[in-house]
Amino acid sequence: MSTVDELRSLALSLPNTTEGTHFKRPTIRVKGKNVIGIEGETHITFALPPEAAEAAALRSPGSIEVMERNGKPIGVRADIARCDAVLLAELVHICWSHVKG
Repeated sequence: MSTVDELRSLALSLPNTTEGTHFKRPTIRVKGKNVIGIEGETHITFALPPEAAEAAALRSPGSIEVMERNGKPIGVRADIARCDAVLLAELVHICWSHVKG
């Protein structure tokens, strides 16, 4: 199991990442764009391309749900206690690489 602090440390170790807030919740930003949201100690949201969001939800049903806006996938919400640590690390890297380029 990963913790919020472990995910935060991983994300902040990547270039051009900073901490911020969005609606009073902690976030991780890449080049100023919020890409990871921290919901207490239990859930993390990841801004992902549609295909990555759908693939993550299929890979870990029941612990990762696709978030949509106007019927389009915009990312996922993960229950960190129920997710594989390797998958969570991959999601951090996907968020980062999606913005860095």
